[in-house]
Amino acid sequence: MNVTLFSDASLCSHTGKGGWAAWLKSDEGTVRGGGSFRHLTIDTGVAEAMAAVNGVHLGLRQGLIRRGCRLLIQTDNNSVWQILENQIRRKVTARSLRREDADPAAIERDVDHRNMLIDLIVARFADLVSRFELEVRWRHVKGHRGKTDARSAVNTYCDQIARAHMELARGVSKKRRLSRKQRLRKAMLDAQRKKAAEAASNVVAFVPPYRQVTAAVA
Repeated sequence: MNVTLFSDASLCSHTGKGGWAAWLKSDEGTVRGGGSFRHLTIDTGVAEAMAAVNGVHLGLRQGLIRRGCRLLIQTDNNSVWQILENQIRRKVTARSLRREDADPAAIERDVDHRNMLIDLIVARFADLVSRFELEVRWRHVKGHRGKTDARSAVNTYCDQIARAHMELARGVSKKRRLSRKQRLRKAMLDAQRKKAAEAASNVVAFVPPYRQVTAAVA
């Protein structure tokens, strides 16, 4: 059976908190989900790789991925497959040591932490592939292009869900400071909604008043 997996991650560079999301599709159905990372990291590639492994876990738990499946992993980060196939390691770079506030000991500890996470991810992914005899292929997709095709829509969904879980893990309100253009658009939409509600209540008495419906995060 062929299964396609899209995954994405979102990180807070200040706290190291992160969230992930995955969308899986096969001829037998679709599975979507997400959550927050247990480990702290500010490494985007590491986070994206964790998101992919969590997506595989999700597919197995929901029964969409089975023994012997052909799994196509699509991601917008090129380093994901390099990390999962153990082809890349983090190193202390000369550039990081040249910064004015550089602390060599702290930089080395950070690199060691990233490589420790890579080792955990690689081991877990290799175990899943071997135990369930999965045939894995990779495909890079351009992220956040603003297009309306199905692939971009799924990528955008994963980005939004991952960001929501990151914000939940970070413990801050999801309300963000709006730009002037966003405030003007919000005011215009609010005015249109109010006008529509008034028109509905004046024309037909039994039509329920206008209300804004907010979709729950899966």
